[in-house]
Amino acid sequence: HIFEVEQSLYASEGVDWSYITFNDNRPCLELIEGGTGIVGILNTLEDCGGMGTAHERDINFLAQIHQKFGGVENGMSTKKKKKNSKSPTPKEIVRHDNFITPKFGKDRDFIVVHYAGDVRYTVNGFVEKNVETLSNELKDLGSTSSNEFIRDVFATNGSMICEGSTAATPGRSRSTIRGVSVASQFRTSLQMLVMDLECTQPHYVRCIKPNTLKAPNTFDCGEVLRQLRYAGMMETIRIRREGYALREEHEEFYRRFHLLLSSTEAAQGEGIGHLVKVLSKRWNLTDEEWQIGHSKIFLKHDLATKLETLLSLRVRSAAKVVGRFGRKVAQTRASKLLTSWARLRIHLIRLHRQIAAANKIKSTYLMSRGRREYKSTLFCIVKLQCLGRRAIARQQLRNMRDPYSGMAFVELDALYKEKVVQMEAAVESKDFALAAEIEKIL
Repeated sequence: HIFEVEQSLYASEGVDWSYITFNDNRPCLELIEGGTGIVGILNTLEDCGGMGTAHERDINFLAQIHQKFGGVENGMSTKKKKKNSKSPTPKEIVRHDNFITPKFGKDRDFIVVHYAGDVRYTVNGFVEKNVETLSNELKDLGSTSSNEFIRDVFATNGSMICEGSTAATPGRSRSTIRGVSVASQFRTSLQMLVMDLECTQPHYVRCIKPNTLKAPNTFDCGEVLRQLRYAGMMETIRIRREGYALREEHEEFYRRFHLLLSSTEAAQGEGIGHLVKVLSKRWNLTDEEWQIGHSKIFLKHDLATKLETLLSLRVRSAAKVVGRFGRKVAQTRASKLLTSWARLRIHLIRLHRQIAAANKIKSTYLMSRGRREYKSTLFCIVKLQCLGRRAIARQQLRNMRDPYSGMAFVELDALYKEKVVQMEAAVESKDFALAAEIEKIL
């Protein structure tokens, strides 16, 4: 399946893929399931559900597959052969590459060469187990059940049986009296799964068992490698490695890897074709290493790794150059910044000193001027105080010499009369001390 997907992609892109080899598992599938004009093991198993005991039908089935696929001219048969059974002519006997008739036990075993390896099958109970044993009464009972899940199960089973009766064996009309076999149901289910996968874009998740003991912290390398090999992972990896592991759009690839061109080579042309031509000539590459498709370019894993390594080295080298240039620019800017900062600092210091000196001169001048003004004001104030105090002293002295000098005659006469009245009142009250004092004043 992986190779078919790769093949369709290469064909759509116009890429040559003839040198890629792969293990095709289609013959094994045709051996088991059959194909166009080919009768497979499952078809033979359905044809052997006739009369006879279970052991006789198994022996008849084994004899037919040995005769059809194993190259056995006289196939094994039961004691009671069918009357209308005919042995094939020698011209019809062709041995299938994926079918092996064992040397020992060929009366009950056959070997199919699968992709994973040779698998030995024992035919005991093959024909009996292939018959659908579910009765019609049980089917009717399940389809009419009150449980919705049970009804859905039997409805799905019935639809698969109908599809298997019509599509399981194309080109052959089969009677449905005995029902549809388990092989037909399996083939129908498988075909439906394939149809679903073809209509979608599946992404597979491979579940790998680290050991067979289900023990924790145990990793069996041989068992894991066997599972990877049998699951087809190793073959898929081999096909991808033989093919083109890396595929990118033209624009994206040119955008990433055009850095590998020198300036002279880049000036000579542009586009994905010019890039591939220059790099192929430089490293002596052939079309098997990489090819240009219609919309994508295809590269092998080794070349892709080499290109990624060279691109990483080129980017690192360019990053170093850019880093050196950036550091130089940063150093230049830093030196200029430091120089500018130092000059500014010196200018600020000088300006600060000038401002401090100017402030000191100004303060000294203001102090001297204030001191002169203060002294002048103080002298004036003291002078005024002296004059005022002198005037007050003169007035006090004048008052002491003549307390009534400033009074008019009328005021003096009124004062005299008041004092006389006070003295008489004192005499009447026999306060002779007060009367004597008043008389002294008068």
